[in-house]
Amino acid sequence: MASGQGRRFGRNKLLTPFAGRPLYQHGFLQLREGIGAVRQENIGCDIVVVSPYEELRHWCRERGAQVYPNDASQEGIAASIRIGTATRDSDAYGFFVADRPLLQAQTIASFLTGYVRSGQPVGAMRASGIVGNPAVFRSTFRQELMSLRGDCGAGVLLKKYGKQCWVYDASETELSDIDTVADARVLLPLMNKK
Repeated sequence: MASGQGRRFGRNKLLTPFAGRPLYQHGFLQLREGIGAVRQENIGCDIVVVSPYEELRHWCRERGAQVYPNDASQEGIAASIRIGTATRDSDAYGFFVADRPLLQAQTIASFLTGYVRSGQPVGAMRASGIVGNPAVFRSTFRQELMSLRGDCGAGVLLKKYGKQCWVYDASETELSDIDTVADARVLLPLMNKK
């Protein structure tokens, strides 16, 4: 999901350079590598990018993603979820935000393969006791994903179906996102070490 408006950041954070490349590219490259490892386990997986930004969509398309415009990005994260879900019929739908530059490919691969092997209908990562994005939902949740509105992400479904959720513990650092300039100041030194 790459549709954030960067309101708290003060400008489009996804296109802002961090550690030598735009923010969204860090997450995308790790996601693509993680998906590659998942495919080696004979698990079918595609990358769908939803974004209002043509530059971002073009770059991701050039690297193998299926891309879709988000003309409703002002609404909030639910618009991205609906667009991504509506693109296809699938066994499951996974959601990854584009502003987590430290989330590693190995973590992504372990999360996705673990979710599939768990047999649970929902999967999510947890850090410091908080369960949230990235998250995966079996296709039986398609209608509920399509009914989300506003800046309400899939967290409401994670709460509703928490007992059916397989949880993958990840480090707080990997799940740190960049929402403000202060966040960027904290994470940039860690990004430079990658």
